[in-house]
Amino acid sequence: MAVFEDVKSVREFPYSSTLENGEVLNFVPAGALDVAIIGDTIIFSVPSEKFLYAYDIADGTCLGSFLRKGNGPYEFLNPPFMQDLVISDGIV
Repeated sequence: MAVFEDVKSVREFPYSSTLENGEVLNFVPAGALDVAIIGDTIIFSVPSEKFLYAYDIADGTCLGSFLRKGNGPYEFLNPPFMQDLVISDGIV
Protein backbone atom coordinates (compact mmCIF):
# COMPACT_ATOMS: atom_id res chain seq x y z
CA MET A 1 0.00 0.00 0.00
CA ALA A 2 1.44 3.36 -1.04
CA VAL A 3 1.56 6.06 1.61
CA PHE A 4 0.58 8.85 -0.80
CA GLU A 5 -2.24 7.29 -2.81
CA ASP A 6 -4.35 10.44 -3.14
CA VAL A 7 -1.74 13.15 -3.77
CA LYS A 8 -2.96 16.29 -5.54
CA SER A 9 -0.70 19.03 -6.82
CA VAL A 10 -1.32 22.55 -8.09
CA ARG A 11 -0.54 22.82 -11.78
CA GLU A 12 -2.11 26.20 -12.51
CA PHE A 13 -3.48 29.21 -10.66
CA PRO A 14 -5.96 30.11 -9.40
CA TYR A 15 -6.38 26.76 -7.68
CA SER A 16 -9.75 25.62 -6.30
CA SER A 17 -10.03 23.04 -3.55
CA THR A 18 -13.22 21.21 -2.59
CA LEU A 19 -13.97 21.20 1.14
CA GLU A 20 -15.21 18.15 3.08
CA ASN A 21 -18.88 19.14 2.98
CA GLY A 22 -18.82 19.78 -0.76
CA GLU A 23 -18.62 23.59 -0.69
CA VAL A 24 -15.94 25.15 -2.87
CA LEU A 25 -13.70 27.82 -1.36
CA ASN A 26 -12.03 29.14 -4.52
CA PHE A 27 -10.80 32.51 -3.27
CA VAL A 28 -7.93 31.53 -0.97
CA PRO A 29 -4.84 33.52 -2.01
CA ALA A 30 -1.79 31.42 -2.85
CA GLY A 31 0.64 31.23 0.04
CA ALA A 32 -1.81 32.28 2.75
CA LEU A 33 0.00 32.24 6.11
CA ASP A 34 -2.87 32.92 8.46
CA VAL A 35 -6.61 33.46 8.42
CA ALA A 36 -9.23 35.22 10.54
CA ILE A 37 -13.01 35.23 10.19
CA ILE A 38 -14.81 38.37 11.34
CA GLY A 39 -18.55 38.22 10.80
CA ASP A 40 -19.16 37.62 7.08
CA THR A 41 -15.56 38.47 6.14
CA ILE A 42 -12.53 36.20 5.89
CA ILE A 43 -9.09 37.85 6.09
CA PHE A 44 -5.90 36.19 4.85
CA SER A 45 -2.34 37.16 5.75
CA VAL A 46 -0.25 36.68 2.59
CA PRO A 47 3.44 37.36 1.83
CA SER A 48 2.88 39.60 -1.22
CA GLU A 49 2.88 43.33 -2.11
CA LYS A 50 -0.17 43.80 0.12
CA PHE A 51 -0.14 41.65 3.25
CA LEU A 52 -3.84 41.38 4.16
CA TYR A 53 -6.70 40.46 1.82
CA ALA A 54 -10.36 40.54 2.85
CA TYR A 55 -13.07 38.48 1.11
CA ASP A 56 -16.82 38.16 1.49
CA ILE A 57 -17.44 34.61 2.73
CA ALA A 58 -20.77 34.25 0.94
CA ASP A 59 -19.63 34.89 -2.63
CA GLY A 60 -15.82 35.16 -2.53
CA THR A 61 -15.74 38.80 -3.63
CA CYS A 62 -12.46 40.51 -2.77
CA LEU A 63 -13.35 43.43 -0.50
CA GLY A 64 -9.86 44.89 -0.53
CA SER A 65 -6.24 44.53 0.48
CA PHE A 66 -4.13 46.53 2.87
CA LEU A 67 -0.77 46.79 4.69
CA ARG A 68 1.69 47.48 1.87
CA LYS A 69 5.11 45.78 1.84
CA GLY A 70 8.09 48.13 1.96
CA ASN A 71 10.47 50.29 3.98
CA GLY A 72 8.61 53.59 3.76
CA PRO A 73 6.07 55.31 5.95
CA TYR A 74 2.95 53.22 6.54
CA GLU A 75 4.68 50.17 5.01
CA PHE A 76 5.66 46.89 6.66
CA LEU A 77 8.56 44.47 6.25
CA ASN A 78 6.71 41.25 7.14
CA PRO A 79 3.11 40.06 7.01
CA PRO A 80 1.39 40.04 10.40
CA PHE A 81 -0.05 37.01 12.12
CA MET A 82 -3.69 37.38 13.02
CA GLN A 83 -3.06 36.92 16.76
CA ASP A 84 -0.82 40.03 16.62
CA LEU A 85 -3.65 42.22 15.31
CA VAL A 86 -6.14 43.91 17.59
CA ILE A 87 -9.62 42.85 16.51
CA SER A 88 -12.47 44.64 18.26
CA ASP A 89 -16.07 45.06 17.12
CA GLY A 90 -15.16 43.85 13.63
CA ILE A 91 -12.30 46.34 13.25
CA VAL A 92 -8.80 45.09 12.43
